[in-house]
This record gives sequence, structure tokens and C-alpha cells, in this order.
Amino acid sequence: GGQYTTSASVWPLVMVSRSGSNFTN
Repeated sequence: GGQYTTSASVWPLVMVSRSGSNFTN
């Protein structure tokens, strides 16, 4: 349960970070 919650919280940040990098590049 805890691991899933952590992943759910981190995944959106990773997506945004990758999207930001893609847009920047």
C-alpha cells in the first residue's frame, strides 16, 4: 500500500518533468 501511494505521488512529477524536458528540447 505505501509503495503504491509513493509511486502514485511520484509518477505525475516524473511525467511533468519529462514533458517539460521534451518541450524545452
